Amino acid sequence: MSLSSQSHVHAHKLEPILRDMGAAELRALMESEKNLSLFFENNVKLVRERGSLIDEVKVVNVNLARSNIAEAEKLALLEQEVAQVRARVRGKQESLKPQEKEIQALQQRDTIDGVRERLRAEIGDVERATREIMDGEGQAEGWVGGLQGCLEARERLHLKQELLERMQGGK
Repeated sequence: MSLSSQSHVHAHKLEPILRDMGAAELRALMESEKNLSLFFENNVKLVRERGSLIDEVKVVNVNLARSNIAEAEKLALLEQEVAQVRARVRGKQESLKPQEKEIQALQQRDTIDGVRERLRAEIGDVERATREIMDGEGQAEGWVGGLQGCLEARERLHLKQELLERMQGGK
């Protein structure tokens, strides 16, 4: 049944009610929108159902609004907690910066100390090889070849010493 035929049926049911009303009651309906609305709510089932649905929607909206407010309060608390955690993390990071710098300095020193130790060992090896050549012990490969190897090794050592000085920030 279409809406227009439904309203026709409802209007048909209203006709006897309107005929039984006096002129003063009809005038009161026509002059006041509130009275007219109340009349239709009381006498037309569709209007009553619409009113009930509107009331239900209002109740659901109020409940959802309350739920949203509660969730918003929880969210605000979580945001505060996150801000506090971030502040603590920043504080911890700041307190660790001196230790981080100290660790970096130790790592660099350890690296430089390690390079220095390896360089000393190589210097010892080259000096030993040079003494052997000078003493005539390294004659098997030939005196000239041994001397050339020592000179190349010394050149490499000088380059490494120069790099070490640069790493230390000297030159």
